Amino acid sequence: MYPGTIAAGTTLDFASLPLSGLSPNTTYHFRARVTSNQGTAYSPDAILTTASLPVVTTAPATSVTDISAVLNGNATVYGGYLNLYFEYGKTTSYGSTAYPNPSSLSGNTSSSLSGWTSQLSPNTTYHYRLRGTNSAGESYYGADQTFVTAPPSTLPAISTGAPSFQATLAALRANNIMSGGSPATVSWDYGLTTSYGSSQTYPSAIPIGTKYDTMSVSVAGLTPATTYHCRAVITNAQATVYGADVMFTTPPASVTATTLPATRIRSTSATLNGSYQTNTSDSVLTFDYGLDSNYGLSAGIFTQNLDWALRFAREVDSGNVHINWAPGWRADLMPYGGLKDSGFGKEGPKYAIEEMTELKTVVIHGA
Repeated sequence: MYPGTIAAGTTLDFASLPLSGLSPNTTYHFRARVTSNQGTAYSPDAILTTASLPVVTTAPATSVTDISAVLNGNATVYGGYLNLYFEYGKTTSYGSTAYPNPSSLSGNTSSSLSGWTSQLSPNTTYHYRLRGTNSAGESYYGADQTFVTAPPSTLPAISTGAPSFQATLAALRANNIMSGGSPATVSWDYGLTTSYGSSQTYPSAIPIGTKYDTMSVSVAGLTPATTYHCRAVITNAQATVYGADVMFTTPPASVTATTLPATRIRSTSATLNGSYQTNTSDSVLTFDYGLDSNYGLSAGIFTQNLDWALRFAREVDSGNVHINWAPGWRADLMPYGGLKDSGFGKEGPKYAIEEMTELKTVVIHGA
């Protein structure tokens, strides 16, 4: 019934009443009825036919290999919109999806659909079905079907990429990596000749049927101004495949340092500033300072390499050496003093007294 009562003398140009719960693909008759104290009037009979439900069917899979398959199906819509995708997995709980092209239908349309799957496990039974969902969230399913993947057979693939490098280190690259029918490991051979002699392995294995556009690892300890050969290597249970040999030449070692103006200058402290640029893998940054240009009062070194730090402490001409701290630090108990032309003597209470004391030896001999 139309909601509400129409007032006397009122004319309605249009009236509507939404219906639900109708049966699909069914013809219905309808008419309008108006009732008042003077009687009842009817409009002429009219008919409507509801649309058919979408039809979604699952078809046999094709192009099944050890790691991939093409899932097939058909869908028909009779008005409206239907979003389509394949569900697949090792059980009827599925868990994975593959989208066909087209992935949706609208209007009155029928289409065959195919969706490609990859990274499948060899020798495994998979379940799949086509699923369609309309704009109201209602889903329609094709019947469950199965296929069995083939035994492992797909070979891995790889190509050697162009490395990037500095004087003592390089980033070795690989392109177009494909693991194939079993998990694969990727490594790089490198050395001074095509016999190589050194190898660096990527830290994790690549899962079955996985593709990567590029991968890389870092290598250090190279010799500056030297030509190297390298190649990418991939290995799975089926085969080992080698990329082409690629050569690169490291540049000569280069280290430049720039002294910048000191800042935060106080009566007993200051901050020394500078910049440096290096193309080697292990460099040590230090500041020298003293009372004149022949520095030797105190030095500081910042490094995580203890061997470097101790070697620096042995070889530097400085009265004080600070590891991982600025060279201006001192404590009164330290014998603080410089070498070369950086002052003379030692500071600190004990050492200052010794510096200002003249020792005299007195010996009393017997008669």
